[in-house]
Amino acid sequence: MDKRLVCLIYPDVYPWEKEGMEPLLNAMAVQTGLHFEAVSKKHFGYFRSPVKAEKYWIICRDWKRAVRYLKVRKADAPVYISVLGSESRRSLLGLMLQNFLGSLPTNVHLVAHSPINYRFFREIAGLEKDRITFAPLALPIGEPRTAIADQPVTVGTLVSLTQRCNLHYFLSVAHYVVNQNPNVRFKIFGTGDLDVHFGKVILSLGLEKHVRIEASRSLHSLSTLDVFLFTSLQNEHFISLLGAASYGLPVLCTDVPGAADLISDGHTGFLTAVNDTKPMGELLLRLVGNPGMRLAFGQKLREDLQKKYSCAVLVNQYEKLFFGNFSSSPAMLRVASE
Repeated sequence: MDKRLVCLIYPDVYPWEKEGMEPLLNAMAVQTGLHFEAVSKKHFGYFRSPVKAEKYWIICRDWKRAVRYLKVRKADAPVYISVLGSESRRSLLGLMLQNFLGSLPTNVHLVAHSPINYRFFREIAGLEKDRITFAPLALPIGEPRTAIADQPVTVGTLVSLTQRCNLHYFLSVAHYVVNQNPNVRFKIFGTGDLDVHFGKVILSLGLEKHVRIEASRSLHSLSTLDVFLFTSLQNEHFISLLGAASYGLPVLCTDVPGAADLISDGHTGFLTAVNDTKPMGELLLRLVGNPGMRLAFGQKLREDLQKKYSCAVLVNQYEKLFFGNFSSSPAMLRVASE
């Protein structure tokens, strides 16, 4: 008998993205009978697995390649593709992108995990509303960190070190802060093609004693921080922010689409205008100097997101997505702008 739903995780998914999604996948495996497995690099196709299913859920970064593969293989079963990445965007602009999506197989439905990605496909690419759903991800599992007294405050982020990570803004904020409080430490967790480049930027700004890049690809690294700084402009899923919340960290975040759904400005963290260094730096200095505020913000953020985005809450919504009609997304799976 075919499996009810098989989830295939493609090898281009970052380890920390996979780590962030696994609690939801495990919960769905218990409640819905979901079967999930990683596709190895040597099996460089989406349907080379012997597991047969009534429906498939593909989690990948290069969604365009997944769609092309489906066209070649002429898959008949309903297929949902989670769009974790935006690498395909630069080669698919304007009319070219619209033509590509216009020929999307009828059995394929895209799933976006942040409003900014959803709006890209709906407003720029012109994808019909019944061909894509916005579905938030679940809060990962984490234990709140106990701060150590008389230790320097550590501020950090988790990113892929590529052109789209907006890390120059993170470093400009770090430069602003250490000029006023040289005791603050900054950590950048991540790997990528631009690790050497950003190392040179750190040296050029004179931050080598204050900022460190650590080649970590795990959400667990966030447990060593006191404050999480989110500066990304091209977020696809907010996994790193959710991971920070799971460890009870206060969050300073650029006000990109979807951020206000997670952060209550002035209550569980702070939202600031995109790429505005001084306001972000001043708010960070405020948090650094107030351990009580850090603790209160982090606890409240964790509690709020557990109520909205725990696995127990979202597993029912995902079940409705996969086993209901494409066009009948539940209330949780929506975008406020529509």
